[in-house]
Amino acid sequence: MAEVEWRPPAGGDAALVRLLVADAETRDRVDAANRETMARMFQARPVWSTCARQRFRPRYPRWTLHALRSRTTIRANVRAHRRAAAWAAVFEGWAPDPESAALALANGGIKLEPANAHSVVIPMAGVISPSMAFTWSPTGHRQDGVQPDQ
Repeated sequence: MAEVEWRPPAGGDAALVRLLVADAETRDRVDAANRETMARMFQARPVWSTCARQRFRPRYPRWTLHALRSRTTIRANVRAHRRAAAWAAVFEGWAPDPESAALALANGGIKLEPANAHSVVIPMAGVISPSMAFTWSPTGHRQDGVQPDQ
């Protein structure tokens, strides 16, 4: 995994971008860079490398990580996340069905944590629970600057 320093072309000035792409040499360089970028993306081969319970030491026994930025956001009528968290609870055996899991999530019996607070990136409507596999990158860092445990 690599971090890339990206800035909008021409500082985001649309008129300047039009001038730049009007130049054939610049357009050719941009096209070549875009082809290289796409080639690198398609060459990537992610690998499931660990289970969440092996990587995280949460403060509570039942937890899921979600893709949103705060616990309060997921509770505020974000149905896709609530459904995903409920099904994760069923998957973990914490509830017999999604309805029971939804109640446990609503009353705090199952905790929700933002994935980004644990240096985890997951799909927008996704969650991770202890038994789920995912790709771990030990070079990641948390937003607060604390390095994840190795």
